[in-house]
Amino acid sequence: VTFTYAAAISATPGSSSVNYNGTSSGVAPKSGTFSLTVNAISSFNFSLSQTSNPVAVTQGSSATNTITATLVSGTTQAVTFSASGLPAGATVSFSPTNCNPTCSTIINLTTIASTPIGTYTIFVNGTGGGLTKTTSFTFNVNAIQCTIPADTSCNGCVSQTELDAYIQQFYN
Repeated sequence: VTFTYAAAISATPGSSSVNYNGTSSGVAPKSGTFSLTVNAISSFNFSLSQTSNPVAVTQGSSATNTITATLVSGTTQAVTFSASGLPAGATVSFSPTNCNPTCSTIINLTTIASTPIGTYTIFVNGTGGGLTKTTSFTFNVNAIQCTIPADTSCNGCVSQTELDAYIQQFYN
């Protein structure tokens, strides 16, 4: 004997005993009891975490961090990522820009030579299924460390023209 039961979305969660009696032409009557359990609907929920804290970068370069969206309950849904707290001149991108938990994205933080040196808190938001979750990490922007090549023709001295050309490469 096979029973098919579809619970309405409004069905109250819990267990019940179900008695059945069945008859069919040419077959002895059958009866019995079975237990039916209706489980509560688990709504979508997720959490966010990051793997590197702090993340350090030198002015004019980039760094990455991994952001993980973990499914906590329900059926997975797309989560889209965004970030805030960036210093002036810094940009951010995500790869991929969205994913279905449990999943990870790589956040790429790029600075320019004039990005202010300092320590910043980067907030990463994941939005999906009507929820927004946040994780954060420390982002350290360090000064450019310049090593100016010496011109051997003048025994280690560097001309103003050479110095200007070397410095200019960081601002273009």
